[in-house]
Amino acid sequence: RIKEVVWEFMRYRNNGDANGHSVTQRIEFWKTALHIIRQHPCLGVGTGDMPAAFRTAYVETDSKLDEVFRHRSHNQLLALTVAFGLIGGAYFIFVMLFVLRHPNAKGNLLFYGFWLIFLFSTLSEDTLETQPGATFFALFLSLFLFSYNKENEVRRTATDI
Repeated sequence: RIKEVVWEFMRYRNNGDANGHSVTQRIEFWKTALHIIRQHPCLGVGTGDMPAAFRTAYVETDSKLDEVFRHRSHNQLLALTVAFGLIGGAYFIFVMLFVLRHPNAKGNLLFYGFWLIFLFSTLSEDTLETQPGATFFALFLSLFLFSYNKENEVRRTATDI
């Protein structure tokens, strides 16, 4: 797979063609999202106008992607920033960092593991834009953050062993 990705990047660098290649297509998606953000920096385009904004931006940027491969940003932060502007993107970052300050988050390794998995999933996918992604987030955030009770945690010491 690594060899294939390297080949994709070489091909993309040489002729700008990302059609049918997952990794380099994402670069085109991100470039298009950044183009939209530059045009609508404060409040974004709104959630309902995202498909039209992406269609227009692909034309404006002269993208070599075939229409069948022209998708949204495949990055949650970019998707929220396109929809709600820099204000919405900043708010998403704030919420993701603020949740780490919750009293039940401190020392909760399951929560930290979930949080990292979720953040990594948002780098290459619009995780919260789908029902499975939103359910995954809500379920495990609730499970790992609000059901954790430090008082019931069993701690083993050297004398217990």
